Amino acid sequence: MVSLDQALKLLLNAEDLVIADVGAAYGLPWYLQVLEEWATLCLFEPNTARAEELRKAYKKSNRRNKAHVFETALSASGGERVLYETHVPTGSSLLKPGSDTLNEFGDPSYFFPIHAHTIQTRRLDDVLDEAGIHRVDFLKLDVQGAEIEVLHGLGDRLRQSTLGVELEVGLPGGYLEQPSMGQVDEFLRSRGFTLFDLRPVRLHRPVHGDRTYYPRKIFGVHENSTSVSKRIWEVDALYFRGAEHLLKTGDRSGLRKLVVLYCAYGFFAEAHYLLTRVMEDHILPSPEVESLRNAVIAWHRHRHYSMKESPRWWTIREVISSWRNRISRLFCRPRSSTWLVNE
Repeated sequence: MVSLDQALKLLLNAEDLVIADVGAAYGLPWYLQVLEEWATLCLFEPNTARAEELRKAYKKSNRRNKAHVFETALSASGGERVLYETHVPTGSSLLKPGSDTLNEFGDPSYFFPIHAHTIQTRRLDDVLDEAGIHRVDFLKLDVQGAEIEVLHGLGDRLRQSTLGVELEVGLPGGYLEQPSMGQVDEFLRSRGFTLFDLRPVRLHRPVHGDRTYYPRKIFGVHENSTSVSKRIWEVDALYFRGAEHLLKTGDRSGLRKLVVLYCAYGFFAEAHYLLTRVMEDHILPSPEVESLRNAVIAWHRHRHYSMKESPRWWTIREVISSWRNRISRLFCRPRSSTWLVNE
């Protein structure tokens, strides 16, 4: 079986994958770090101290491709904007904190005190043009409610060449005039993207900033007990461009990159299926597609497979779980709500 590096080399075939991380205070998230050595990175972080830390970190690494750190804030049209700087810097935004949900359910110590000051912003496409970067294959956005603003600033490139977007969506969020999940979904669907996954963040209602108060002090259980439901606060939403256009136009470069992005997020079945479509549509010869499908399998094997994930082990787990549930029913009160289940 080929190594992970060999698998990535086969899949990309010298294609330059361009990833932009907007709000990149601590670098790429762990699940995208597998691509760090293979991608051109565009890291946007307006906080001076964090931007300098990113420069130092990527300067030390021996990279195949470039890492650009842009110490700038992005908006839909550029120009002067008010930045609302929160007590914890990662909460700062072009949108003003203070929604009804924040006042009722948020953590004041995270947001307050807030310092508002005027900053210069730029459009994403202008920054990329200046750097000589003419497309973005994947965008990861964490800008506290201003995600659609940033996407507007990419202009036609979002519709024409971007293959995927990960962004944070408040439900409804702590900021005034923050776009809803419906608005975000409509915006991206109208530009050819399909929702692949939602990763929710759920929280208990705080008392004086303590989110363990109700489960621990009132109901006598651990804060992560499944017997007391948490309320959804936000989701990380993942969108990929629909593959049909890439297949119809025979876009080999786009299809290879989309397969790689699928794998980075664990959608190995989608990657394998897409390569099967590539073979059926005669976009690449069958022997080459077979080597690429084997590379997808190798990626999964090297990064994710373990004996406890094997079908035999899962059968053993199911038997143990069945007996555990029977014993639990003998000594514990059965749950009266089907909503309260393990995730």
